[in-house]
Amino acid sequence: GDFNVILVTRMKSAADMQPDKAKYDAFMKKWGEENQKKSDKLVMTYPDIREITGEYLMREITFK
Repeated sequence: GDFNVILVTRMKSAADMQPDKAKYDAFMKKWGEENQKKSDKLVMTYPDIREITGEYLMREITFK
């Protein structure tokens, strides 16, 4: 179907999309438990805010 919003995240390689426990743990240490609690509470309201209809992996090709 049609969509009207795209969230773009640029990465150097597809390998950066793979899970990495060490990076996750380092992020969570900086993020903090209090921020995580706030985030968990906010996520519960997502269905009231928007409907996520799909997830797509796109590649950009630049011609010279």
